[in-house]
Amino acid sequence: MGVRFTVLGPVEVTVDGVRLDGLAPRHRAVLAYLLLHAGTVLGRDRLIDAMWGPTPPETARSQIHAAVTAIRRVLRRAGAADMLQTREAGYVIVPRAGQLDLDEFTGALSTAGDPQRIRAALALWRGAALALWRGEPFADVTADYAADARALLTERRLSAFERLAELELALGRPEGLIDDLAAQVVAHPLREKLTCQLMRALHLAGRQPDALAAARAFRARLADEQGLDPSRAFAALEQEILTGDAARPPVEQTSFLPRDLPDFAGRDDELGRLTRETRDGMIYAIDGMAGIGKTTLAVHTAHRLAGRYPDGRLFVDLLRDHARALAAPEETSDALGRLCDHYLGVAITAMDRLFPYSRHLRPSAPSAASATSPGTRETSTRPTPPTIGPCPSTRRRANGGARPSSSATWVRHTSGRATTSGRQITSPGP
Repeated sequence: MGVRFTVLGPVEVTVDGVRLDGLAPRHRAVLAYLLLHAGTVLGRDRLIDAMWGPTPPETARSQIHAAVTAIRRVLRRAGAADMLQTREAGYVIVPRAGQLDLDEFTGALSTAGDPQRIRAALALWRGAALALWRGEPFADVTADYAADARALLTERRLSAFERLAELELALGRPEGLIDDLAAQVVAHPLREKLTCQLMRALHLAGRQPDALAAARAFRARLADEQGLDPSRAFAALEQEILTGDAARPPVEQTSFLPRDLPDFAGRDDELGRLTRETRDGMIYAIDGMAGIGKTTLAVHTAHRLAGRYPDGRLFVDLLRDHARALAAPEETSDALGRLCDHYLGVAITAMDRLFPYSRHLRPSAPSAASATSPGTRETSTRPTPPTIGPCPSTRRRANGGARPSSSATWVRHTSGRATTSGRQITSPGP
């Protein structure tokens, strides 16, 4: 049976999602305190102090004993009576991994701080941290310790939300954040950092008047309730928004390319043409015999074009082993879908949904370049279905050793006839 303890909301014990009854309010208060200090032996005097403070009733010890007995009874029904142990110095509860929402929240915060995996961090914070909260922590606990513990955990949650907001803003993605920030500002109207983040998000979304209105509202609240002015940092941000100087954060660049050759040489003409003409939004096929350096040229070009593609550059090798056949269409779609999902943070389930991902990227910047190497035989001209139409988002394709006529047919079929109309396909030559 799957036993689970929750304290980030009402205190509950569940088995396979079903709540177990049998705990009175005082019993839940004792259980919550044990869970708050899971793995630590708590003496009876400490439990009494946590429940009643400096003026406990004469029956305090017997009430603690009754609570422990009731908790054990419930855990026994769940097949987990051994989780609550009696030691000489007191009691200790030892949940296993994944059984306590507070442990999951703490673990998600500690593992989501890798700056190299910002999108993975966002997924952890949204899905494995903030989503665990079901309201106010210890919502139904009235013991003496509850107010301080509730305030401590609420502050940790709020700090986690602020960190999440910073990650979203660092990616230049304010739209999905504004409503959440506005709700947090309503809940915490005097928390300056939240208001600053809301101002930045509104400004990044092109809503300068709303950003300045949020600043004025915060100034008024702070003056009315505390007789204070905002910090210098707040005033500086307000002025930057007013003058339009607020810096937009750099967008994290995704690069999923093979290593470049440091001594690349011999294709200056082709390289020059490719780097000059990628501004027109066309798809280019590089055609030629096997082994002459088609993929190397495409990859080197993609590295050279990093500055033009701030949203990133992607590479898919559809035929790593030339002894195998070209990847099946569904394998191609799956590979591209996984690539976009993992590295761009956009879920793609089929090829016909690949190119709408550009709406998630900055409209002022070119989208990711893609280099693919479909193989060396006639069958390499098999298109990647379904037809995706003219697609200005993709810039680079390196074809295998198929005939030029077949390559042109493949490009037209996958990207639309207009894309190749009147355009000669680049070939490195023999």
